[in-house]
Amino acid sequence: MRFFAFSDWRTQSIDTLFELIDGLEEPVDFIIYAGDDVGRFEDDDRNVFAELAQQTRRGKLLAVIGNDDLEYIRDVLDAPGVIDLHRESIFTNNYVFLGQEGAVEGGPGYVLYSEPEIRQNLSNQYDGHEEKIPILVSHTPPDGVLDIARRFGQRHIGSTGVREFVEQESPALTVCGHCHQFGGRSETIDGSTVINVASHDHDGAKGRYAIIELENPGIEYRLETTDSGIDHDLLTLSQVGSRRIRQFEEADITALAEITEEAREALLTLPGVYEWHVDMWIKEARAIQEDEFRVTDPAEFAFLQDDAVLIDIETDLEQQHIWLIGIYNLSSGEFHQIFEPDDEVALLEAFIQHLSRLDTPPVIYYGNNRFDEDCLRQRLTAHGFESETHLLAESYDLGIRVHNHLLGDFNGTSLDVIAKRIADFEYEYPDIDGFIVGHRFTKYLLDGTEPEWEDLRGYNRDDVLAMRAVVRELRELIDTAE
Repeated sequence: MRFFAFSDWRTQSIDTLFELIDGLEEPVDFIIYAGDDVGRFEDDDRNVFAELAQQTRRGKLLAVIGNDDLEYIRDVLDAPGVIDLHRESIFTNNYVFLGQEGAVEGGPGYVLYSEPEIRQNLSNQYDGHEEKIPILVSHTPPDGVLDIARRFGQRHIGSTGVREFVEQESPALTVCGHCHQFGGRSETIDGSTVINVASHDHDGAKGRYAIIELENPGIEYRLETTDSGIDHDLLTLSQVGSRRIRQFEEADITALAEITEEAREALLTLPGVYEWHVDMWIKEARAIQEDEFRVTDPAEFAFLQDDAVLIDIETDLEQQHIWLIGIYNLSSGEFHQIFEPDDEVALLEAFIQHLSRLDTPPVIYYGNNRFDEDCLRQRLTAHGFESETHLLAESYDLGIRVHNHLLGDFNGTSLDVIAKRIADFEYEYPDIDGFIVGHRFTKYLLDGTEPEWEDLRGYNRDDVLAMRAVVRELRELIDTAE
């Protein structure tokens, strides 16, 4: 069986859903929606869920409502081809589809259940069908799985009742949402796959979805975003996504080769576009077509001196606890880690001492958002070390400089992408990213679950050494240009 699964589609385009499904290499058997903002899918006499159901091989869309949906919104699920899985289980081959709507009481929202009610609902649905393999659609994740929230304080917001069902009955698949920051991620519980397909709810947030292939006893899936399936050379330009692509096309600009001085006036008619955008795009397009890397303003990288240190910090998801700092000294070539998972004060004291011994060197990090510097300042101040923030007086976000002043054919400007593209740098821990590191440490804080510390420290080392590789290449580019 083949599924298209999504959830928490609060600000994303509904029309995009039809484009995504129509563009699939083969149709899906079912569409799954794991709740919230269900009211968006009915407008006057139009039921979008019913229309989406008709795009599937079996003419079915399976859904539950979320905690932020009002009770009457459930009526949206009373439409041809739409199944409210909380109220009606369905069967196909050796499988039974079950649903759990809403979230756990005590949290925000309107549709809320106690844990005993959740256990009873799932037990009632599965009772008498134990010979079939369950597939669960639950708005809330299982407790402790893809469920750490930050909006109302860092905590687990999953359901113990859902987790117990998953552990006891081993569904072939559990699709959930609710916890937005874990959308587009998956985990397994005792071999049972859990996929969170929630999307963020801020304006402009990309939609997340999963394409899932289920064949007894195996499962394969792709976690995608609304930009994932777009194959367009204009996407290599900075600040260009699917929305901007459509604007280019409306201005009759359909290829990278058309980003030239001749197109300047047309480009300036696009929403939110200024002269500096156009200047950047024209320079970028030329560098990409000539397969070159170019630094637009070498003075912006003047801080890449031998007396600088490269740093990378690791925190919890709430960014309120620094527990690891990787440091590379450009002059000595020495790499050092300050590792204090249980004592942030000791970590900060060691960091202060390290920089003081080096006579307050320039500090370089790669954040694209001033994260490392801002977080260090905040945590130093929180622990009474505000007078020591002068150690960060010469701090530079290399990511921002790369984003604004390095031209070339890049699929984004994250550190791993840039290090691979310009320095052919390979990560030793390619399956770990910063979010995973933050997640595992946060579980340690909340539950006492010990992560594989060496793996997390290895990822931190990867990031610092990737930065070193980028610095070396940038220096060479600048020297060559001069």
